[in-house]
Amino acid sequence: MKRKAIQLANQTIVISLPSKWVKQQGIKKGDEIDVTEEENRLIIGEPIKQEYKSLSLDINDYSSSTLYRHLRALYRKGYDRLALKFKNINQLNIIEETIKDLIGFEIVEQSKNECIIEDIAKSQTEDIDKLIKRVIILMMSMCEELQDDTKPLEAERLKEIILTDKQINKFIDYIIRLINKNVVDKKIKKELLYFLAMQLELIGDRCKMVAEEITEIGSDKKTFTFNAITIRFLKESFEILKLFHSNLYKEFDGSFVKKIDEIREFIKKIYERINKSKMSKREIGICDLVKENIYTVLDILEEFRVV
Repeated sequence: MKRKAIQLANQTIVISLPSKWVKQQGIKKGDEIDVTEEENRLIIGEPIKQEYKSLSLDINDYSSSTLYRHLRALYRKGYDRLALKFKNINQLNIIEETIKDLIGFEIVEQSKNECIIEDIAKSQTEDIDKLIKRVIILMMSMCEELQDDTKPLEAERLKEIILTDKQINKFIDYIIRLINKNVVDKKIKKELLYFLAMQLELIGDRCKMVAEEITEIGSDKKTFTFNAITIRFLKESFEILKLFHSNLYKEFDGSFVKKIDEIREFIKKIYERINKSKMSKREIGICDLVKENIYTVLDILEEFRVV
C-alpha cells in the first residue's frame, strides 16, 4: 500500500491512515498511535494496551518466606491490585515490610484481617534505561569497595555492600515488572531485556555473596586482607564493569570484539595463577564468584552487540 506524503507548514510531513484500518482499530481524533522505527521502515500500529490485573488471595496459611516470595512474584508479573486476607498482625507486618521494596505498591485500604494493595505509580518506557544504568552504577560501587586495597574491609563496610544488593533487587523487580507490563522500548526485544535483568540480579547476588563470605572469614578478626592476586582480580572486575556501563548499548566494531577476547584470555591466565597460589580454598571460592561475574558481564555485552 502506498500513501502520499503531505507537507504542513515548512517542516512537518504527514501521511494519511487507511480509513478501513482506522475503523477496524476504533481510532478516534486525539488517540495516540504506536510508531516504531525499524531500519528504513516505520511500523504503525495501535498502542499495546496494558492489562489491568487484579487478584484476591487468602494468605492465612502462608509462612513468612512464602508470603515474601509470593508478593514479589505477583509484583514482577505486573499485578495492579491485590486484595489479601491475612491471619494476624505478624502477616500484616511482613506485607508492609515487603512492599517497601516494591516500587509503586502501597496499602490503600486496610481492615482487621484484610488489606488492599494497589500500584499508585505510572510507569514510563524511559524508566527501563535509567534503572538499568542505576543498577550498573550500584554494582560498580559494590565492586569498588571490594577492590579498594587502601582501606581494610571492616564489618560496617561489608554491611553497606550487602545492603546495596537489596537496592539492586528492588530495581530489578521493577524492571521485570515493566517488561511484563509491556512498558519497554520496542527497539530492544523483551526477551533480551529480561535476560539482561536476570543476569544483573545474578551479578549483584554474587557481589553480596563475596561480602558475606569475607564477613564470615573475618568474623573472629576486625579486618580481612586479600591476597595480592585476588586484589588484582577484583580491580580487573571493577574495570570491566566500567567498560560495561559505557558500552552496553553501543555498536561494537572489530577492535571492541577483540578487546573482549583479550579480557577473556587475561582472566584465564590470572586464574591459572590463582589456582597455583597458596591462598585458602575459601578465598579461591571468592575468586570463583568474581570470575563468574566477569564472564556474565562479557556474555551480556556480546548478546547486546550489533554486528
